[in-house]
Amino acid sequence: MRTASLVAVALLLAAAFWMMRDGDRAGLYVSGDGARQVARRLAAEGVAQAPAGEARIEAVLLRRWQNLESLPALHALCGGACNGRTAVVALRQPTPGGLRRVLLIDLSGTPAAAALDAGAPIPAAIVACLGRVVAGRDAACLPPARVAWRMPF
Repeated sequence: MRTASLVAVALLLAAAFWMMRDGDRAGLYVSGDGARQVARRLAAEGVAQAPAGEARIEAVLLRRWQNLESLPALHALCGGACNGRTAVVALRQPTPGGLRRVLLIDLSGTPAAAALDAGAPIPAAIVACLGRVVAGRDAACLPPARVAWRMPF
């Protein structure tokens, strides 16, 4: 009986490790308000976008946090972490395909929101900043990110 318990625990630990690995998925996918500009900037820097369902990192640009309400799956995943106290919420969710990372970026505290509201392009400095944040190189141009772990159930 004890051996069976140890084997069961070992299998559970192995399954948990498998779920939390980065997996074979690569790349990132940018969506939301101003995503085309940020994706073009990243492409110019050699960072290609992966298809939406295959990306290891998904970045969702929101003109304001309230827009998250129109994305019920992300809104539920974010929970109380998306309360407007920070510009970036990084969600990490273990999935059978590996660790899924979702960056939710609120643009309301930047000149990008006003530009998008006016139908104008996002200023180049903000696009560069967002590109660095999405690529994981530098988040100093936006307030500190808040990290929230979400389990798949």
